[in-house]
Amino acid sequence: MSTWTPANLTRHHQKRITKDQGCFEDLLAINGRTMTKAEYEQRSQDAVATAWGEYEAQGRDVARMSYYPKAALFVDNELVVAVTDLGRAEFLTCFHEHFDVPHGIDPGPGASLSQSQLRYKQKLQNDERCGMIIHVRRIRGV
Repeated sequence: MSTWTPANLTRHHQKRITKDQGCFEDLLAINGRTMTKAEYEQRSQDAVATAWGEYEAQGRDVARMSYYPKAALFVDNELVVAVTDLGRAEFLTCFHEHFDVPHGIDPGPGASLSQSQLRYKQKLQNDERCGMIIHVRRIRGV
């Protein structure tokens, strides 16, 4: 099972509760408080354990105009994406896919699981076409 380094868990948890404020709280049905680090850690582990999609790829680091090292990506039914190193030992990040729309603005209300999966697969294909992700190796579901 993948684990977080303490510093990386702290950094990514902080990012999720500030930049993506309310997103994981909504996914976890948390009302009136902020998600804890332990809840974020558990949700990332759940994403790997229940993933319908798994693939390896290099994503584009737009700010540095380069690519991140190749990583393993897992996508679950709620489109939570957990990213680990290739050995699947260490978490690199975990986020909720919003399809470039801010949290709280639902571009496809009432979408079924199969519709959400299809949309994710289409996004992956589009990202490949435009070079936002390279060296994709599909393992399952995508």
